[in-house]
Formats: sequence, C-alpha cells, structure tokens
Amino acid sequence: MMPGLQMYRALGVALQLARLRNAADLPTIARTPGDAALACLVVGALALGLLVGTRTVRAVAGEPYAPITSSAG
Repeated sequence: MMPGLQMYRALGVALQLARLRNAADLPTIARTPGDAALACLVVGALALGLLVGTRTVRAVAGEPYAPITSSAG
C-alpha cells in the first residue's frame, strides 16, 4: 500500500483550509486527520517491515548481531 494518495489528500485539504477557512465543508475537514494518520501508519509499517526483513535475513544467514558502538572513549 502506497501512502501517496492519503498524503496528497491531507496536504490538499490543509492548503484549502489555509486559503478558504470558512468555505471548507465539514466532511472534508473531518477526513483530513484520518488521511494524515493513515499515511503516517503506512510509512511506519513500511519502515518496520524493512527492519524486520533485514534482521530476519541476517538471522537466517547466520550472521551474528553486532550493534554499532562508538569508538570514542
């Protein structure tokens, strides 16, 4: 699922509200936070999926977990 449509809708209504504060209809205003929240949820799920996938492949390949540590000290 791509979050582009929800981002586009949320941004479009936000710009409409900035220009025409009194002319925006209530259902459009009510849908905007939902579109923005869904876009954020999809982006977060995509990032989490990449992290879990990478960790799974490394674990199956037998690579040990090596956290990144600072060399200063």
